[in-house]
Amino acid sequence: MKQYLQLSFLFLCIIISGCSKSGTQITSLKQLEGGHIIAVPTGTVADKFVLDRFPDAKVVYYNTVADCALAVREGKAEAAAYDKPVLKNIASKIEGLTVLDELLIDDYYGFAVQLSQAELKTAVDQTLAQLKSEGTYNEMMQRWFPESGAPKSMPTFQFTGENGVLRFGTAAVTEPMAFYNAQQQIVGFDIEFAAYIAQTLGKKLEVIDMEFSALLPALISGKVDMIGAGISITEERAKKVLFSESYYESGIAAIVQFSKKVIDETKISEQKLTPENIGTKKIGVLLGSSHEEYAMNNYPKAKIFPFQTLSDMFMALNSKKVDVAFLEDPSIGEMLNDESNFGILKKNVFKAPIGAAFNKKNQQLKEQYNAFLKEIQSNGVYNDIYTRWIDQNLHEQGKIEVKSGNGKLIVGISSDLGFPFIGMKDGKLVGFDVELAQHFAAYLGKELVLSDMPFGSLIAALSSGKIDLIHSSLTITEERKEMVDFSDVNFESGATILALKENIAQTEQAIFTTIDDIGDKRIGINSGTVHDAFLQENYPKAQRFLYDFPSDLILALKMEKLDAIMLDNISAQVMIKHNPELVIFNNDIFNTPLGIGFNKKNPKLKQEFNQFLADIRNDKTFDEMSQRWFVDDPELAVMPKFENPKTGKKLIAGIAIADLPYVAYMNGEYVGFDIEMIQRFAERNQYELKILTLEFSSLIAALQSGKVDLIADGISISKERAELIDFSDAYADFQTAVVIAKKNMA
Repeated sequence: MKQYLQLSFLFLCIIISGCSKSGTQITSLKQLEGGHIIAVPTGTVADKFVLDRFPDAKVVYYNTVADCALAVREGKAEAAAYDKPVLKNIASKIEGLTVLDELLIDDYYGFAVQLSQAELKTAVDQTLAQLKSEGTYNEMMQRWFPESGAPKSMPTFQFTGENGVLRFGTAAVTEPMAFYNAQQQIVGFDIEFAAYIAQTLGKKLEVIDMEFSALLPALISGKVDMIGAGISITEERAKKVLFSESYYESGIAAIVQFSKKVIDETKISEQKLTPENIGTKKIGVLLGSSHEEYAMNNYPKAKIFPFQTLSDMFMALNSKKVDVAFLEDPSIGEMLNDESNFGILKKNVFKAPIGAAFNKKNQQLKEQYNAFLKEIQSNGVYNDIYTRWIDQNLHEQGKIEVKSGNGKLIVGISSDLGFPFIGMKDGKLVGFDVELAQHFAAYLGKELVLSDMPFGSLIAALSSGKIDLIHSSLTITEERKEMVDFSDVNFESGATILALKENIAQTEQAIFTTIDDIGDKRIGINSGTVHDAFLQENYPKAQRFLYDFPSDLILALKMEKLDAIMLDNISAQVMIKHNPELVIFNNDIFNTPLGIGFNKKNPKLKQEFNQFLADIRNDKTFDEMSQRWFVDDPELAVMPKFENPKTGKKLIAGIAIADLPYVAYMNGEYVGFDIEMIQRFAERNQYELKILTLEFSSLIAALQSGKVDLIADGISISKERAELIDFSDAYADFQTAVVIAKKNMA
């Protein structure tokens, strides 16, 4: 079923009006008979299953499944239909929603292997039976499908690897089956199941992320040994691959409203946390961290709970075993992106110096490190690393000239620290600490060996000689100086206190008076847009958070994970129309021209399009289009109908479905100014048009590789992009708006 259903798990908040609340508690599918309003995501076949079951239903379409769920919560629809595990994940995060047990249609998930790999299929089935018999399967269900809140952290696995590697292909966009957590590690129900299978086989698990549509071809061609990502077992697929027994019963389900008991607000207020009253609370800290020492010294009456890993600490915070938790300041953005039920109780509790740690018997290595540190601080290398990982939160590894031949440098780290310090990306450990260590190893001409272990074990490993140095955001303290030697300071970090949002009495409010107030705030932008470069150049101290869709930005702003977002002004006007709690704070921050992108190897197509653009300007067609999409309400615009000539002249247009007025997908068709423009171009010039949907950040790469002939979706013409692709003549101006919560307007 997944080959039909377009997945998007982030929640947007554009709610189209026009429906009224039911007022009746829906507890069964039967109550949806009789012409009720049911929401489905556009571009899926969920509407087919709805109409098969409820022929008289009024189907309303939203961009994502999260839109549909929010429409139900706000009474715009009486139910929404989609895959059951996805709906259950949403219901656990959005209060006031529940998923009905009865299914519109059954579905069964299975892992798939090659037809010739019957032994591997048997191992999968035996592992599943073992997990169920020993109770582990039930633990997995509770972990990944909680009644409320986000899925819990994934257990840590140790793989012997004596029998080789098990290559597991997945599509890590199917939360909670397979998805990226805050540390950019692929986790989920399917990943945990695959890990148990690898352990059973005595193999090391290698997880390979790819597009869902590429999973079956990758398995058949032998690029992976096994695949799983909420894959439905079907007769058609079973002709090409061998499926395991079903490990998860799914299907198309319905999500509806439900009423909770009224909570005594007085009792809640008595439990609310402030920075001043945590002195008697339960405080979670990372074992051996400076936070532990600080908490013990400053909160003597509190109960201090040290944890070996951050994941254990955050699980304890989620389950209310601790009231608050300490976290490094630079990691806050990562955690709040992943754990939406966490909030900031207090920022910048204290500042502390950080350095690399060395065995007291190895003064030479320490001196070499200090010399190395001075060199990279003077030649700009340190600044580049710091900017990418700390200032910009980019998760981008720099290029390092590897030099080896002088032996090995064994560096102790704790990957549980997460980004920006240490995390997993594309199967490799990367981050600020890792990249500095890589440069140091190259400086010495040695091979870098990373020894990953719990944070609390690092100093013991250094003292025993198991590692050469510690490079894992280790705070320099007088107590530690008695055990190890420290380098010069390579970073200064601080601490932020986190708590569950529901328990925080007050949160810091970002008040905006002038546009420069965004300079130190959390700003959300869409991936691959010119807003990224603009912020880096003009507001380098702002915390930048990248999202794939404008709808995700809106939700993050409403959930107070961001202080402001940047959008195209027309798109912003459409969005705030449905979100009255938001306001356009500034719509004159900067403007850029828009153009259609072409491959530099195809100047003829660009010239042909420019001539078309001049023609529609001359015959006033362009004015008519501009009035429809840019002046009038684009949500009320009626998309003209076009013929798609079958001439054999192929034209593939790459688009990213962002939002009106440029490109959107509504009621089963592509609409918007850019869509109308390229359809008119194809019709006038007798091209057979095919539209290919991609992520915005992938458009230029697709054009350069020849996958598409042109790209469109409100693409700003910039100097950097013009070095990679050719642009048409400008057809509009992209006016940027800064959107904030209305309550934060000074």
